[in-house]
Amino acid sequence: MRWIVALLCCSHLAKADVALDATDDPATVLAPWKTCEALKDKLRFPPDDGDPKLTAKARPDGADVFLTSEGNGRWGIGSYMQMRLQRGRCDAWGAEIYGPKEWVDGQLRTVGWGRKPPTLTEAVALLGSTLVTRVDAPELAAARMVVSSLGPMRAPQPFHPGRPRSSAPTVWPPTALDKLGVSLSELDGDLEWERAKALVVEAVRAPRLLVKNAAYEVWELRFRARNGGGLLAIYDIAHDRHRWVWGTHGDYQWDGKGALDDAHFRIMAFDDAGLVVWISFEDDNSLVSVDFVKGTAREVDVGRHVACRPLAKGVAIFTEADEDSDDKGHLVRVIPLTKLR
Repeated sequence: MRWIVALLCCSHLAKADVALDATDDPATVLAPWKTCEALKDKLRFPPDDGDPKLTAKARPDGADVFLTSEGNGRWGIGSYMQMRLQRGRCDAWGAEIYGPKEWVDGQLRTVGWGRKPPTLTEAVALLGSTLVTRVDAPELAAARMVVSSLGPMRAPQPFHPGRPRSSAPTVWPPTALDKLGVSLSELDGDLEWERAKALVVEAVRAPRLLVKNAAYEVWELRFRARNGGGLLAIYDIAHDRHRWVWGTHGDYQWDGKGALDDAHFRIMAFDDAGLVVWISFEDDNSLVSVDFVKGTAREVDVGRHVACRPLAKGVAIFTEADEDSDDKGHLVRVIPLTKLR
């Protein structure tokens, strides 16, 4: 799958490419800087279709340059860079976002070509985003769940009025991440990036209703990503309030048909006490149990190469069916709901 990266005012999840018109031909836009020795290697005169992909947008006082590098490997680690050039100067500054392609979040660092990099505040303004100072702001609830899913998720998310909704693009500095128990220096594996200044969370789309009863509604947002995953929120009908309860970047439920986010979280149990969903990624399977009263989620590993089926008072774990034989899978064990809550 091809990674198409949008301007930071949009979302990776929106899959909208940088819009170009006839006046935004890179060679034309960047012609005033063609003789700048400090920029030749960065801007590749004449601009070509190599990697990273280069596009440009003219501005009254200069131009913005966008450099997109598609990722490779398991997570498809790539980068997106936006640099600002000013007329009469042979330098540029901007920001680079790095992370697995198709993710709504990535790490940010500031960049200077022939000049000092911008401050974080200046970079956030350049990207058209918002620097987070209040992690409990209602309008940031969905973005906060994205950030929290990268950490231990020890504390429940706060309640907010009404049903769950979308979040605008945000940049989370270390001071905000610390409050959620997330550290840039401790992110797992490929996510760790030297000299990262903050975590970028792009626009989070509005969630959709997954299931409901007389007391609660469960809302989901599925990521438009090949590795699946998404966010879960609950809406307390009687008190007209919601809170986000779970998030993951690894839950592959797509059947290969339709849009990537057409898949849903697989529900194993749902009542007034809570919700149990089956999470599956790269042959690893787990059950996530959400406690509606506490607002917490607990993940229980159920093994590799297995399938789950809901029962009246529990979840049945089966071996996977073998498509090349008559083996339809056999029962391994039954996990009572009392053990999941």
